[in-house]
Amino acid sequence: LLAPKAFYFLFYAAAASLSPYLSLYYRDAGLSGSQIGVLLGLAPLVSLVASPTWSGYADATRRHRRVLVIAICGVLGGVAALSMARGFVAMLPAVAAYALFGAPIMALVDHAVLQLLGERRALYPRQRLWGAVGWGVAAAAMGAITERHGLRWAFYGYLPLMAAGLVIALRLPMTADTMGRAPFWRGVGRLLRDPRWLAFLATVFLAGVGSSAVFQYLFLRLQDLGASNSLMGVSLAVASVGEVAMFSTAGLLVARRGARGLLVLSLGATLVRLLAISYLRAPWLVLPLQLLHGPGFSGLWTAGVTYADEMAPPGMGATAQALFGAVNMGMASSVGSIAGGVLLERVGTALLFRWAALALVAALGVFLVTERALARRGAVALR
Repeated sequence: LLAPKAFYFLFYAAAASLSPYLSLYYRDAGLSGSQIGVLLGLAPLVSLVASPTWSGYADATRRHRRVLVIAICGVLGGVAALSMARGFVAMLPAVAAYALFGAPIMALVDHAVLQLLGERRALYPRQRLWGAVGWGVAAAAMGAITERHGLRWAFYGYLPLMAAGLVIALRLPMTADTMGRAPFWRGVGRLLRDPRWLAFLATVFLAGVGSSAVFQYLFLRLQDLGASNSLMGVSLAVASVGEVAMFSTAGLLVARRGARGLLVLSLGATLVRLLAISYLRAPWLVLPLQLLHGPGFSGLWTAGVTYADEMAPPGMGATAQALFGAVNMGMASSVGSIAGGVLLERVGTALLFRWAALALVAALGVFLVTERALARRGAVALR
């Protein structure tokens, strides 16, 4: 399965070249904390609507490859426009276009890979880990490049890597799931009435609100501690080591503990990471903490993809994946990013991360309480 591995590598290498540096780029452009929060929050807010809309269209029409190619071409245009925009107002439509077209890409690819694997779906993490490899390689390189040549080089890294991803996407095997297929809107209604699915979405929403502090504001926290761009890039590379390790063992963990156990592990790891980052005194101490990105992010993503695949009605695989991504990386990230921008101005980066940790406490509470309640309901129904 070379094509999926190559696409994951290129997609996440492109993402590592740009997304972690956007907050620094916005600050360097002279934007205020609130303006940075709006721009960082706008992309996931647009993704919240765009991802399930694009993926739902692909499921309903079975035109998954066409939607994927359009999305990649559009995201290339959006990033090119952002690289040329000057000032907050000019950046707004460019960020919106970047989000609009980038939103469905991972949901479509994850669904395609799961369909391709068929009964061997437990091997999904071994495909996805190549994204972590791409992230680590690009992150380490881009940290040094931006330190030497400036933050605009983040765009120069993203564009060719994503263009190469477009070439691979044209060769990516994509098949539609038609067995037992129900009418599209009936399938949507069935999914949104499932109490287990709704409890899961509430959990990943709260987890995403807290995790957005790492994704959007970690580099600002490190900059406040005096870190260089090279150290920031190395920190992303270390995080990718944790990702590779987690994706290498995630299939075994799901088989032994189930998606529920893996999700609890990921929430706990992110909680510890957020609190530890908030108490940092020396920037290099972030490096060992970045290993927690593996169980935190990769564990949650594997558990989420597994949940979505298990609970999706026939013919609704891409839509379920998109809803998971839209809530966790869209709605939650938008709320967390905008709230983080306000906290950045009012209390600084240290307290921002402590407030983010409270969202993980809430996520753990919601998940454990609802799972216990649903288990009791199921036991009563069996009597």
